[in-house]
Amino acid sequence: KGANQAAAAARLGAATVMIGAVGDDADGREMREALRQAGVDVSAVGTSVEPTGTALIAVDAVSGTEYVLNERPDDEKTEPPKIRLKRLL
Repeated sequence: KGANQAAAAARLGAATVMIGAVGDDADGREMREALRQAGVDVSAVGTSVEPTGTALIAVDAVSGTEYVLNERPDDEKTEPPKIRLKRLL
């Protein structure tokens, strides 16, 4: 979560690091590369054995209510991948 925000901040010149994981699949490779091309440091993005998850966030134009549609409804049950992080700051 937060990839769009990280990419936008990097495009505006902020030093941005994404911390998380993507799956070892085409979606994961595409997401990692898109972030890298936007200027985001992806050195802390690990690779998970789980497929890359995505979510669609829709905002109702009238009420402002946000709806999150998750591709994998079992995300709450999936353990986060173990990622070895270097000191970032």
